[in-house]
Amino acid sequence: MDSHYDVENIKIYNYLDEETKDVVSYIKGNLDLSTLIKLSNHDRDALISSITELLDAEDSITGNGSGSYSCNELKAERCLYGNWKLIQEAITTICPDSNVTDCSPEQLDVLVRVYVLEKAVDKALHILMND
Repeated sequence: MDSHYDVENIKIYNYLDEETKDVVSYIKGNLDLSTLIKLSNHDRDALISSITELLDAEDSITGNGSGSYSCNELKAERCLYGNWKLIQEAITTICPDSNVTDCSPEQLDVLVRVYVLEKAVDKALHILMND
């Protein structure tokens, strides 16, 4: 076996955890959470929906605005490695007619980030409201 490619030492990227960190940072730095809660009439689902919609095209969260989160194809490939089931779920849910072989790693990375965004927002709100 090639000694330069040691599969045991490759860490699988956790999209939900990493995106949740990004969302927490974004909310802390850019949004007034207490105002958002009041504007949503304390309706958690409405709050999650509003923040998800706001962050969908935010490059620092999903990369959907520019088409790349990492701005680096190799970094995107590394994030995708080991996340094949999540990639398939994202494709099936968001664009079921697409052919994965027509997508670049950066496009797939953005697709997965968009797919997990709502869950990341929910998890981030849980973290922020318990601080």
